[in-house]
Amino acid sequence: MAGTDKKYKFAKARLILLPALLAGIFGFLLTTNNSFHPAHAFSSGPPAGYTAAPGEVPEACAECHVPPDAGTGHISITAPQTYVPGQTYQITVTHSNTDPTRLRWGFELTALDTSDEKAGNLQNTDGLTQVLNNAGPNSARQYIEHTAAGTFTGQQNGASWTFNWTAPATDIGTVTFYAAGNQANNDGNTSGDYIYKTFVAAAPFSATPDFDLSVMPALRAVVPGASTQYTVSITPSAGFTGTVNLSTTGLPFGSTATFNPASINITDASSKSTTLTIATTGGTPLGDSQISITGSSGSLMHTKQVTLKVISPASIDLSVTKSVSPNPGQVGVNLSYRVTVTNNGPATATNVSLADTLPSGVTFDSSSSTLGLCSGTGPVTCAIGNLGVNATAIVTIVVAPTAQGQIVNSATASASESDFDTSNNTASISTLIQAAPASPSMVDPNLTVSTIATGLDQPTSMAFLSANDFFVLEKATGKVQRLLRDPLTGIVT
Repeated sequence: MAGTDKKYKFAKARLILLPALLAGIFGFLLTTNNSFHPAHAFSSGPPAGYTAAPGEVPEACAECHVPPDAGTGHISITAPQTYVPGQTYQITVTHSNTDPTRLRWGFELTALDTSDEKAGNLQNTDGLTQVLNNAGPNSARQYIEHTAAGTFTGQQNGASWTFNWTAPATDIGTVTFYAAGNQANNDGNTSGDYIYKTFVAAAPFSATPDFDLSVMPALRAVVPGASTQYTVSITPSAGFTGTVNLSTTGLPFGSTATFNPASINITDASSKSTTLTIATTGGTPLGDSQISITGSSGSLMHTKQVTLKVISPASIDLSVTKSVSPNPGQVGVNLSYRVTVTNNGPATATNVSLADTLPSGVTFDSSSSTLGLCSGTGPVTCAIGNLGVNATAIVTIVVAPTAQGQIVNSATASASESDFDTSNNTASISTLIQAAPASPSMVDPNLTVSTIATGLDQPTSMAFLSANDFFVLEKATGKVQRLLRDPLTGIVT
């Protein structure tokens, strides 16, 4: 019994002493499982708005990972080509990659109508996926994504997730499924992960052979004397085949429209497209024109409208996008807002400024801009100066959350010139702030804490391989360092 009691006391002391010593290494930054770990932030599913759908931050995934579509992998969506209103269908998202270094997988998907609004209802059918409601742009979309169990840790060659989608109760036209996915190397960092994106469309089913006509984008801007293009797509349904002839009405004075090809020949169930080019002249007046694009085949006829905005060569179009890191955030841990201001032309924008109204529940830390200077602690105002055509300025604002909950931050750009599209001058982003983790505490008053390793760059989390062998994640660099402690000397290398 005496030997057993000594062994128990030694084991108990080791369990108490080691965490206490290691807490000293990191300046009491050792966190619980409920805390935020940057390298694992999305292992339980990313925030809404990471599918590359219209209206989402384009660089959302690439902010942390390599640029999209790098590597040798592929992502695909299996969805019905047509839908019957109110019916439920199985949807499958599939990753494939023979690269043996791909060891963890994730995805996010949303379904949108032709107005880029929520279409139908997504439902998870197992513990591998989860649904986010009233999320994304304007908190009006629905998303489905992986869970922690659905990342298939250690699995090679690919992964897939299957879930249900119930079509809208009525025929709302073409529904597009947008998805983006991560093929990760499971090293605990964002570096080396590959992001892929894709989309597919489902047209409403008709018992009578028919086709759907869609046009992208819904608006183009052009100066007098220049030309612009739209993509017109024809999607057949119920076995429709035949030639669809195309035409336009509503063109402004002095402009012409041409299709290439001039008509679309449908021979199977796949969609086909043509390019519509609208050319203006110096005499085309400024203003907006609603152009009707019509496709006809026999007695079938469908029309869609787009906007052509003829603008002054002296006007500009400022656009603002915003991202935040980390997301979700944590009380007491700095949030970094990244605001990008772009001048889409056609003229140089002068005296560009950005005003960012900081949300309540945060304290200001710092602000900077790649052009000009920023001032103020809330709101923050940045005098960016001049932006040439297609030039950008990036503003970084750092704050510290003081309370848990949902916070929304907005930023608006303006300039001296007339802006022909003010709908993209403001960007907002919502962030969930989680509670701060409980601070580590001594469970035995007879123990002390001492520093046994130095030179780490903002260590934030750790993982034990054994009692004297562990990994440490550096927040500043994103690197994972391996530390070994000699059990006899206590020296850490």
